[in-house]
Amino acid sequence: MGRRFTDFEEEVDPEEVVEEPSLFGWVVVFVLLGLAAGLWYYAAPAYVDYLLGVDQFADGVEIRGDGTVPGREPEEFAVVMFDVGYGDGFLLQAPDNKTVLIDGGEGGDPAESGVRAYNWAPRLYLPFFSRIGLNKIDKMFNLVPFSHHLGVQPDLLEAAEIDVGQIYLTGYEPHFNAYQRLVELADKHGVFRRELEDRAELDFGASVKAEVIYGDPDQRHPEAASHVLYVKFGEVSFLFPGDLPRKKEEALTYRWGRRLASDVLKVGDHGSEDSTAEAFLKYVQPDYALISTSEAGPDDDLPSPEVVSNLENSGVREIYLTDQLGHVVLFTDGESIRVETDPFPFLGP
Repeated sequence: MGRRFTDFEEEVDPEEVVEEPSLFGWVVVFVLLGLAAGLWYYAAPAYVDYLLGVDQFADGVEIRGDGTVPGREPEEFAVVMFDVGYGDGFLLQAPDNKTVLIDGGEGGDPAESGVRAYNWAPRLYLPFFSRIGLNKIDKMFNLVPFSHHLGVQPDLLEAAEIDVGQIYLTGYEPHFNAYQRLVELADKHGVFRRELEDRAELDFGASVKAEVIYGDPDQRHPEAASHVLYVKFGEVSFLFPGDLPRKKEEALTYRWGRRLASDVLKVGDHGSEDSTAEAFLKYVQPDYALISTSEAGPDDDLPSPEVVSNLENSGVREIYLTDQLGHVVLFTDGESIRVETDPFPFLGP
């Protein structure tokens, strides 16, 4: 009987069989490699930033996680004007990260009629501090003894998330709960507390000069007890006159004259007609004006058209209002100024 062809086939070990990849297989391989490369391209920088403590947002906002104000370069000085409605809230930060809070806005217990209880500690400051990794305010100042200026400060003192190094008050003793709580909590927590002294020089951090250039607590009205801060970094200067009324502006200009010249003016009394007179601006001559105000305040016509006109006639280049722009931050290297509006989108509206 003849042998079949299959009888001559060699037996093959199945483990030795190697199939050549199909075209489809090669396509899958290349697609997976492309996806891996793309993932590495986009994810690697973020991972490196994570290792370095940097949180990079897609919209370009960089959070370093060490308390640095987002957007501030290492050699820069930053001034943040927070949108705190009808009130003042300014955060100043030096190149060495020394951080100062001027006023802050209303707390949860407003003492003035017509002023809303914003309670800015849980709504703004604590989330902001937590997000950027800031756990200490080196100095906290109250320039105007009104609750819509210092109301939030006792809430910050009471918060476990933030330490406060020193507190500076005007010396004027108002009779509302927030002030009493602030004094009691400072003493309870052992926070250094002192009164601002006229002509006192202050430590605001590396390369920052700060001085109280006017202040008299022995006044009948809180506005008149406002203390005025002059801050300078390199060749760039800032003036913070609190709610100083026009009569006190006259005394300020009589004392300092053209030495009041400042690149940036925090407009007094939220832009009310009782501040920022033409004669005052003739000496200050600011390039930038900052106005912290809101329609929710006791006066819904702020800033006063007269004040805006005075600023424009004085040659001011830009006027920044919190009720229109929200938070505003100024950065300076000591020679030039750059301004960013809506600088912290992670805070939300």
